[in-house]
Amino acid sequence: MKTQIKATLLLFTALLLLSCSSDDDTNDTNQLFLDKLSGQQFKEVGYDDGFYYFANGNELWKGTYITPEDNCIDETEVFRLDGKLISKFFGGEDVEDISLEIKLHNDKKLVFEYYYLEYLNTANHIIMQYEFEYRNNRVYETNSDIDPSTRVATELDQIVYEKSNVNLPTSFCQ
Repeated sequence: MKTQIKATLLLFTALLLLSCSSDDDTNDTNQLFLDKLSGQQFKEVGYDDGFYYFANGNELWKGTYITPEDNCIDETEVFRLDGKLISKFFGGEDVEDISLEIKLHNDKKLVFEYYYLEYLNTANHIIMQYEFEYRNNRVYETNSDIDPSTRVATELDQIVYEKSNVNLPTSFCQ
């Protein structure tokens, strides 16, 4: 009887430990969203050409877009906190001046907004908002285009990214 109780108690303890552990670190409330995901690679579910990274420094969100059939980089894109959106491609670089502001950053979410300074106070001025949540080793992105005068979202898009460890090419397509 004692052996059966010990075995049952051991089994119950093991099950309890397994149910309390998690494959991701979303329950770690001591780390902010960017601290958890900085440097990790993600790719959009269903697509093989876009890879994304969060950073915890001046570079906030990076994208690398590849041409799989040629095994080369088509373009890179970086949102920087110093007000630059930088796109690099074979033979060139585009630098756009933007206003970028982190609206929410906690252990569960990251929300930032940006707009192009060249369109400020014009009919083309629109605010782009990106909201990211990390759950079950996936990043869920909701992005919206917001009318700056009413703060009403005119478009809404949702994208899911999964962790990836693909070795990306290092040279640009020619």
